[in-house]
Amino acid sequence: MQPKHTEQDDARLHAALNAADWPLLTRLCRQTLRKNGRHLTAHRLLGFSLNKQRDFDGALKAYKQARIYWPDDAEMLVNYANILIEHAYNIDALPLLEKVCALRPLQAIAWIKLAECCYLINLHDKGFAASQEAAKLADTLHDQVAALMQSAIHRRELGQVREAVHDCEKAIALRPNDPGNYTNRLLFMLADPQVDASQLSVAARHFGSVFEPPLRPEWPHFDAHRGPPWRRLKIGFLSPDFRVHAVMYSVEGLLAQLDRRQFEVYAFFLFPRSDHVTDRVERHVDHFVRLAGFTPEQQAKAIHAQGIDILIDLAGHTGNNG
Repeated sequence: MQPKHTEQDDARLHAALNAADWPLLTRLCRQTLRKNGRHLTAHRLLGFSLNKQRDFDGALKAYKQARIYWPDDAEMLVNYANILIEHAYNIDALPLLEKVCALRPLQAIAWIKLAECCYLINLHDKGFAASQEAAKLADTLHDQVAALMQSAIHRRELGQVREAVHDCEKAIALRPNDPGNYTNRLLFMLADPQVDASQLSVAARHFGSVFEPPLRPEWPHFDAHRGPPWRRLKIGFLSPDFRVHAVMYSVEGLLAQLDRRQFEVYAFFLFPRSDHVTDRVERHVDHFVRLAGFTPEQQAKAIHAQGIDILIDLAGHTGNNG
C-alpha cells in the first residue's frame, strides 16, 4: 500500500498532466522528487513535461536520471524512447525499446514502437518482424492500425511494394480519418510498376475528398498579397530534407542562386535534427524557420505569419511531410 502523501502527490501530478499544464507539472515533479528522489510517477513525467516545453536537453537529463533509479520500468523507458525518436535519435532509442519488448512481450505497443524506431536506422528486417509481432498481439483498433502502418513502411523498404499498399488499404478501412496511411499509400504506389496514372489519380482524389473539406474554410485569400509590381516576392520552401538527403542535390543550388533582387527566400524545416547541409541552407536563405515538433495547425499559423506569397512543398507524400 502506498503512503498517503505518495497518493496525494500522484493525484496532483496526474491532474496537471490531464490539464496539459506543463510548467505546473514540471514544478510538481521537481517538488515531489525533492521529497522523494525515487518517486516513480514524477520520474515518468518530468522528462515528458520538459519535452512538451521544447526543453529537449532538460528532458534527456531527466530521463537519464530516472533510468538510474528505475532501469526496468517499461512505461518510463517507452516515454524516454518516444522523445528520442521524436528528435531522430533512433539509434539511442533502440536498446530502450528492445528492453521494453523483453519486459512486456505481450503488449502490442512495445513491438509497434520498436518497429517505428527501426525505420530511420534502416533495420527493416527487424522492424518488419516487430510489426508482425505487434499485429498478432493487437487487441485495440489503435494498435491494429499502428501495426499495419509499421508493416507497410518496412515492406516497402524490403521490396514488397504491393503488399505495403495492401497494408495501407487495410489500415484505411479500419480508420478512415488517419492521414498517415493515405499518404503512405500514395507514396508506395509510385514504386509499383503496375500502377498507372489513373489509379494514382483515384487515390489522390480519395485523399482530397477526406481531408480537404474541413480545411477549405481556412484556405487563404490572396487579395492581401497584392502590391506594387516591383515588390520582392516572399518565396517559401517547405521540407524535412534540408539536410544530407537526395532532395538537396537538386534544391541546394536553387536556394543559393535565386535572385534576391526579386525574391525574399524562406526555408521551413520539418525535420528535428540538423547537419552540415542544414548549416549551408541556413546561409543560402534569408529566413530559416524550424517547424519540427509543432502541430500542423501551429506550423500553418507560423507560415501564414510570414506573409508568404508562394509556398513550394518539396516533400509531397514522403516522410516527415507537412
